[in-house]
Amino acid sequence: MDRIRESDPDQFKKWWADFPERYHPLGKLPENIWEFEPPTRGSFTGEVDVFDHPAAFPPELIEQILTLSTESGDIVLDPFAGSGVVLGQSELMDRRPIGVELNKKYCDAYPALREYLEDQHEEQDQVASQEDLAQIICGLRQTKYARELLRTMAGELGLSSPSQLDVHTAFLVSRELGYQSVENDVHGQIDLILLVDDETTARQALDYDEKAEEVTTIQPCSGFGIRARTLVLTVEEFINEIANDTYTHLPEELFIYEDGRHYVYSEDISYDKWRKLNDGSDQWTERYSDDKIPPIVSNIGVEINHPKHSMETVSRELSGNHEMQLHKAGGGHRKHIIRRS
Repeated sequence: MDRIRESDPDQFKKWWADFPERYHPLGKLPENIWEFEPPTRGSFTGEVDVFDHPAAFPPELIEQILTLSTESGDIVLDPFAGSGVVLGQSELMDRRPIGVELNKKYCDAYPALREYLEDQHEEQDQVASQEDLAQIICGLRQTKYARELLRTMAGELGLSSPSQLDVHTAFLVSRELGYQSVENDVHGQIDLILLVDDETTARQALDYDEKAEEVTTIQPCSGFGIRARTLVLTVEEFINEIANDTYTHLPEELFIYEDGRHYVYSEDISYDKWRKLNDGSDQWTERYSDDKIPPIVSNIGVEINHPKHSMETVSRELSGNHEMQLHKAGGGHRKHIIRRS
């Protein structure tokens, strides 16, 4: 059934981006009742009425049935070919159709029907692929996971808000991302590095480290399908780890998420720029001192054209699409886009 999951977010509930952990990375299963508009009789290609048949199947219906029940290269037999839609759609999908039809009129019209279906297929807007959706859903899960870990950790420590944590910055480093990219039901692997102020005592840092690790095993974090490793370091320790190549998974190009808004990054930033803002300077902490959640810096850049929340407070120019990009240590980069209609 995974092959016919709906991968267009416009068909999801409006809150899909707020709760990516509730959505299968490959999309939503179709309803038990499928609804398709029948072809309109009188659709012409040249001088031939390609749907001049009293009961022509909707091509989209045949596409869904063939996707569910056949593979590329399979033989598709239609002993009552009629309008020829089953045969034409089979050819479009790289199947090998065999049709039987008594009415010569429909047999003669088949080449025109096939040409019409090919033209329609080429003119259709590109539908969101399951791969693009899976990357975006899994990216959303990881950025939200970082926020939820901070929220849950604050609650477990008896604090009323994550802003009361002595966490300077949360670095979310995606190591693996994608549908079952780690193992069954595990769709990603991350390092979540919580940076505390240099004045934080070793005892306090150890308490944070133990609590963060514990939070990964309880709800809501345990329900995200993510394997997470948490680290607690001071800013100075973190900068030294990067400088000494002790930690090697952080790329140079990164993204900032402000005030817990996991579905759109506010701006991109290089690690070098972040380091300069934090190496003996209070510029970074002053900038985010009023946020309810510490800033999250990540190698994942998610931008969702959110159907519910206003995007006007994001200062940078937005694409209007759903996008996810990922920078990897060593220079690797990939980007997935689902274009809004």
